[in-house]
Amino acid sequence: MQSSITYNATVAQDQSGNYTRINDAIAAAPENSDAAATTIITGNKSNAEGFKTYDTATMFVGGPGFIAVSLTIENSAPQPNSRQAVALNSIADRSAFYKCVFLGYQDTLYADHNRQFYKECDIYGSVDFIFGSAKAMFQDCNIYARRFPLENVITAQAKESDPNIKDSGFSFQNCKITLHQRPCHIKSEVKAYLGRPWRNYATVVFMESYLDDIVAPEGWIPFNNNTKMFYAEYNNRGRVQTQVRG
Repeated sequence: MQSSITYNATVAQDQSGNYTRINDAIAAAPENSDAAATTIITGNKSNAEGFKTYDTATMFVGGPGFIAVSLTIENSAPQPNSRQAVALNSIADRSAFYKCVFLGYQDTLYADHNRQFYKECDIYGSVDFIFGSAKAMFQDCNIYARRFPLENVITAQAKESDPNIKDSGFSFQNCKITLHQRPCHIKSEVKAYLGRPWRNYATVVFMESYLDDIVAPEGWIPFNNNTKMFYAEYNNRGRVQTQVRG
């Protein structure tokens, strides 16, 4: 997707680029750049190469209070054979991402732990592409399902503990769920599910969001025989109106 772009700077640990650290490249980037397309962080590690899922991440964020504005973070591992290939892995408490773009297929955005906030971001993926055990809020985001041989699943939330503990769960408010690169006026052949429970107490809510007709009418899909999850939808709109499951 990014092959036609000319890069102003390249980060490479083997010193083959302009910088060896992402922080140095970001510090050198001009202030007030136009959009996320201006600053792109890309990598291509995947499970198929023997990496553990969390080690495939193009970018890892751990520092509390981290804020990113107008960045594109991509894992360009070829699909479908690469399997899990993470673009962002964040464990940063009170982290915030504004007008960022996350590009990948399976396991694009790993909201791993702690409190995270995503505002006006574009998230691309195919299977479990927003996953983890963070307490994460997604507001005014565009969520794009990519064509894939397997079933598209948007979330795989991983809350493991008692449901009365409020430290984990995904909330989507005023987001748009649709297909990437869909021809106008053509009904989609792609079916996407809002989520499946990665852990026993998986918690996900979609509210006041636009659900295109790629969303399966049943909304959610089982996984590992989990029965204690909480899934809910409230006041959504669009071409499909899924039933509330919670």
